[in-house]
Amino acid sequence: MRILLGGIYYYVVRDWRGRVKARGKVHNAVTTAGMNYLLDTGIRNTAQVTAWYLSIIDNASFTAVAAADTMGSHTGWVEQSTNYSEATRPQWSPAAASAGLLSNAAAVVFTIATANFSAKGMFCTSVNTKGGTTGTLLSTAILTGTQALVVTDTWELTYQLEAQAVA
Repeated sequence: MRILLGGIYYYVVRDWRGRVKARGKVHNAVTTAGMNYLLDTGIRNTAQVTAWYLSIIDNASFTAVAAADTMGSHTGWVEQSTNYSEATRPQWSPAAASAGLLSNAAAVVFTIATANFSAKGMFCTSVNTKGGTTGTLLSTAILTGTQALVVTDTWELTYQLEAQAVA
């Protein structure tokens, strides 16, 4: 028996009045570092990360994501860390796992405040420092196109991580 691990990021973009401008979902890629962390923590008993954070992959300079990406080395993309008003990366707070699924009930919210930009995707990491290069990169997800975000928009993210046993 094998275990498949994957997830989906759901997003909603709202204008300054709270009206929905866009919504969608994107399947993620769990990084090698993320899989190693889950195996080491769940099976080998290494130190547990107690909080996870979501952030935005900028379309600027984007070429690709890779399974080998880490927070310290991801040459195909950059984080958009300057154009939203939250002081740190917002925390992803999933409820207890049930039926092999982790999910946050309340969306993580980014308030676009500084400048307009285009998002290319999102990621989950273990460190809340905007633009930081330490910690564990759990997953990345890339939009099929880009998502334009303008000053006064909010971008709401919900992340579901699922494990399934397959024969």
